[in-house]
Amino acid sequence: METVEDELGSGINSVTRSALHSVIHFDVLKKMKILQQLFGSKELKAAYGAIDELDVTLNNPAYKLVRAQIEPVLKDDSADIISLIKNGTTPRNWALCAIANVSGDLIETGNYHLHRGVLNPLGEGPNLLKLYHDAIDESVKAGATDEETSQRIKSQLDDIIKKIG
Repeated sequence: METVEDELGSGINSVTRSALHSVIHFDVLKKMKILQQLFGSKELKAAYGAIDELDVTLNNPAYKLVRAQIEPVLKDDSADIISLIKNGTTPRNWALCAIANVSGDLIETGNYHLHRGVLNPLGEGPNLLKLYHDAIDESVKAGATDEETSQRIKSQLDDIIKKIG
């Protein structure tokens, strides 16, 4: 097997050798992250599966906006998600919570309002609100939350919508 010195000659100094090893190490780490995404833990695979399943179940045009913000969380916070799932949260319930949080956060930006208190009917605002409500309703069906809590948090977002825009 050829070494770096064999390829570049024995005249490279220790700084150059160290820099080359750093570049090679970085490249290996980058490839490992890609492999981890492809061949990740069963918990992450289940979370991705839940996101895919809910795309079909919730059938909402705004889902692509929400999914685009959830997928980086799966990659960046994978250890936390794995821990939650190992400790009893189902992948589906995690995904429903993430969908409700992200869709609510997007609505709260005010970017989907026509004016104060009114979501733009020509934009994604109404779809985001429906997605928020549907994710919470699915959480109730799954037993992750109760009807009283779901009504309270839906009402909280309705109050926020009235104040923003």
